Amino acid sequence: MLHPRLFFLFALYATLSSFSIAMADDCSNPSPLVKNTPDYRIRITYPILSTATATCQIHQWLDGNLLIFNNELKRRNSLHHWKGEYLATPVLVRSRKTETAVLTIYEFTGGANGMTHTQTFTLDRTQGRFIGWLGLFNPGSDWYHAVYPYVLSATQPYHTDAKWFEHGAGPNPDLYQRFALDQKNLVLYFEPIAIAPHSAGTITVRIPLDQLKPILNPLYLP
Repeated sequence: MLHPRLFFLFALYATLSSFSIAMADDCSNPSPLVKNTPDYRIRITYPILSTATATCQIHQWLDGNLLIFNNELKRRNSLHHWKGEYLATPVLVRSRKTETAVLTIYEFTGGANGMTHTQTFTLDRTQGRFIGWLGLFNPGSDWYHAVYPYVLSATQPYHTDAKWFEHGAGPNPDLYQRFALDQKNLVLYFEPIAIAPHSAGTITVRIPLDQLKPILNPLYLP
């Protein structure tokens, strides 16, 4: 599912152009973006999906996210000079009818530590469009109680209290938009601090697709 940031990319681009980032002439087959200056280091590997439209949409999201990074770096550098870093690395995860670009993004705009986060884009290859969390399930399915035990189990080593868990993994589909389907599992990604201490990093939860058969959209059964 595309991040809301995508919708105001072009307004930002007009004012945040110090990186001189331009979309590739052929965004469906983009080359890696590598820049290293006294002010920042950037390394982006763009994922290439099976449709040009999907690849270009992810390309646009990454370029827009980079402009937001630039804005934050400029804001912080008005007080203290930091050398920023923006590193984006993709992994492609495939199932029978989907493919997901899982992006691991590291950003440093100043302070003690940078931040690593995950963004996913899941493409239904048969329909040629991205799907969101609710699109995985039959309409009206009780998806929350199906996935809850697996997510709760992943937090056990970190002693996450109930209020914290509810905030980061409650019955709100917006909290579950980072996901992928592989050949056997539904894979969930929870950002650092969402359901466990920052030191735990990104929490990855794998749920066997066989366990979701009663509620899973038949298109995505293995």
